[in-house]
Amino acid sequence: MKKLILVIFCLSLALCSYFFNVKAQDVIPSSSESATPDDINSRKLIEKVANKVAEERKKDQKAVSGVIKSIKDNLITVSGYEGLESTTFQINVDTSFNQIFAVSTGEKKEIKMSDLKPNNYIIATGPLLDKAILANSVYVDDRFVVKSGTIIEINKTNYSVVVMTTDKSEYTIDIESTTKQYLMNIKTLEIEKTGFSKIKEGDTIHFVGVLSEGKKPTGKVNITGKKYVVIPQEYFIK
Repeated sequence: MKKLILVIFCLSLALCSYFFNVKAQDVIPSSSESATPDDINSRKLIEKVANKVAEERKKDQKAVSGVIKSIKDNLITVSGYEGLESTTFQINVDTSFNQIFAVSTGEKKEIKMSDLKPNNYIIATGPLLDKAILANSVYVDDRFVVKSGTIIEINKTNYSVVVMTTDKSEYTIDIESTTKQYLMNIKTLEIEKTGFSKIKEGDTIHFVGVLSEGKKPTGKVNITGKKYVVIPQEYFIK
C-alpha cells in the first residue's frame, strides 16, 4: 500500500512539472519566435551603419584652435590666426554628449558651455568639414606664442617692446613683474637674469608669451610676455 502511494505521488509530480513547462512555453516565446527575419536584418544594418560612422569619425579626427569671436546656442565662431591673417570657422558642441575642460592652470577642470566667453582661446577635436567641426572634445587654454625677432621699439612708460619677427610680423610684448627676463653675456656667453632697462632697440629677442586678444593694436599682435632671452646686437658686430 505504501509503495502504491509513493508511485502515485511521483506520477503526480511528473505531470505537474510537464504541465508547467508546456504552459511556460505557451506564455514566453523563444527569442527566435519573437524576432522576425526582418527585425534581425534591420538590427544588423543599424549596427553596421553605427560602426561605420564611428570608424569614419575616428579616421577624420582633426584638431583646430582659435579665439572665440561669438557664441550662439551650441555654435561657437572662432578665429584662428596665422601671422596677422585670420581664418574663421565654426565649432558645433553637443552639450548632452561633449565635455568642456579648462586646462590653462595646468590641471584639467570640467566647465560648462556658459563659462565660455569671447576672446577665450580654445582647442577642439572632431570631424572637420570645410570650415566647420563637430566637436568631440573642447579645451580652453592660454594661447602661447613662441617667436624670435628684432626689437624695433621700446616703450619705457608702458613697459612694452615691439618686435619684428623673421616672418615680418610685428608683436607688442607687455613686460610684467612675473615675466622672466634673461640676457646673454657677450663676453662669457652665459645667460643671466636681467631687467627691462638693459634691453635696447636692435637687440635680438627670443620670447614666449600668451596672446592678449583683448588688446591688439592695429597691425600688431599683442601678447603678455612670459619669458624672453635677449642677445645684444653687439654680439653680431664684434
